[in-house]
Amino acid sequence: MTHIEKGVGLRTAPRDFLRDLNIDNLSAGLVAGIFGLSAGIIHISAGTAAGLDSHFLLIWVVSYLLINGLFGLVVPAYYRLPLPMANSIPGALLFAAVIPVVGLEAALGATLIAGAISLVAGLAGVMGIVMKLIPMPIVMGMVAGILLKFGLNMVAPLESAMLPAAIMILAFFISARLLRRVPPLIVAMLAGIAYMAYSGVDFSR
Repeated sequence: MTHIEKGVGLRTAPRDFLRDLNIDNLSAGLVAGIFGLSAGIIHISAGTAAGLDSHFLLIWVVSYLLINGLFGLVVPAYYRLPLPMANSIPGALLFAAVIPVVGLEAALGATLIAGAISLVAGLAGVMGIVMKLIPMPIVMGMVAGILLKFGLNMVAPLESAMLPAAIMILAFFISARLLRRVPPLIVAMLAGIAYMAYSGVDFSR
């Protein structure tokens, strides 16, 4: 397995982290972290639609967040490369879609087989060949097909919530224009939270 590269190591990782920490890196990390946490909402929504038990959903989300967080700390620190470990959102949606058809046990078995195939492909170094055999537009088309319905369902509620949507969109573009060092996504999120607080939304639910 000579294709597996040797990393820099973990001994100097804390020192290098503090040395390279700046506002740009911090803001990029915040955006990536928020996006990663928001995936939990997608998993919960997909699992609920598939009729999964709430305890199963809790274990599902917590376990993948813990695993992704652990690997997301160790692997990038070892290789000094942005290699975040994230659960597949299209995979989660597909997983939830097939459960009502084939059952939970069969879906879990298919997930284990897919994981084993991915592991073997990675260790064997054949992903370059696979990428040549399957053009990227086909891959992106499959992903888009899985995410399309979920994306449409997210936009539909805006028919009755145009004001907060407009506020967040304006906050995004204005901050992108005026606040170059602050991620627009964070500003838009804070604007939405501020509007909800002003509207009297109960965040304890």
